[in-house]
Amino acid sequence: MDNNLVSVLALRRLAESILRALGASESTAERVAKSLLESDSRGSSTHGLSLLPLYAELVDTGAIDPSAEPELQPISGALARVRGNRAFGQLSGTLAVESGLDLLSATGISAIVVAEGTHLGRLGEWAELACDSGAAMLAFTNTSGGALNVAGPGSAERVLSTNPVAIGVPSLGGLDHHVVVDFATSQVSGSRIRETINAGGVIDPDWVCAGEDAPSDLAEAFLGGYAALQPLGGSTAGHKGFGLMVAAELLAALAG
Repeated sequence: MDNNLVSVLALRRLAESILRALGASESTAERVAKSLLESDSRGSSTHGLSLLPLYAELVDTGAIDPSAEPELQPISGALARVRGNRAFGQLSGTLAVESGLDLLSATGISAIVVAEGTHLGRLGEWAELACDSGAAMLAFTNTSGGALNVAGPGSAERVLSTNPVAIGVPSLGGLDHHVVVDFATSQVSGSRIRETINAGGVIDPDWVCAGEDAPSDLAEAFLGGYAALQPLGGSTAGHKGFGLMVAAELLAALAG
């Protein structure tokens, strides 16, 4: 028997048992665990099983309701809202894309908004899901004022979240894979910082910017709230990344 297969199965069962212990149903635990493991298999470990401690914390604080289910609220012909009800974001992401595809078949274009959502996991997963049905997808996200850890250019004050953007373009048979772009609008995500620290690595100085009272150790400064993530582009072109970050913030907020 393939030892790697046994390892993956063991990890999936462990993740599902943790999620059920947090209050998730069996089907929800299976869906979230599948999403996290897929992220790990794609090399996106910041959005893999390492998120389970964060999810446990969010459940403990009430930010995630592990027993909740998202619901679809039609708005008009091509528009609909997914009310997340603080359910796991993997459920809201699936419903949003599937609903958008249903509307797309009738209108040729659709727009889906997620309100009262939680952490969506790897945003590229939803772009891939759309591409698998021959649809292109453009996604903007924000955190409704939470997880503020990114500074504006030339500043060390935390003013926005990492506001990731995803774009998916189906290959339509021209390639053996879709073209999917998924990135934070900051230099790196906060999870990347924690992952680097846990692995005993050193933070790139251009990932963060520190205030005058910050400790000299950049990792300690960021975790202590004395430093912020730099916008995409860092010290030389951060104004461009910050502009994209602001656009994502506004588009997601206005729609939601």
